[in-house]
Amino acid sequence: MNLFSPNAGLVNRFVRDVLGLDALTFNVFSMAGLVLVTVPHTFPFVYLLTASALESVDASMEESTSRSGCARPTRRSARSTRPWRRPRG
Repeated sequence: MNLFSPNAGLVNRFVRDVLGLDALTFNVFSMAGLVLVTVPHTFPFVYLLTASALESVDASMEESTSRSGCARPTRRSARSTRPWRRPRG
């Protein structure tokens, strides 16, 4: 927040004052700033939860999908893991 604050951020002041590029300043309090701060913060948690859920899938599920005629690996993994990818409540 201190680096990209619109008026007092260190990076924005450097870009505006030293480089003279007013158009390249970034507002961290905008929607794009919110996304750029939130996504790197939450991505590891989502990845760890998804990876642990997919590791619990039995390999025989993908093998049975392969034997039933699904030749492409991407479609095979999508069809065999679809029930585990849905959120449960």
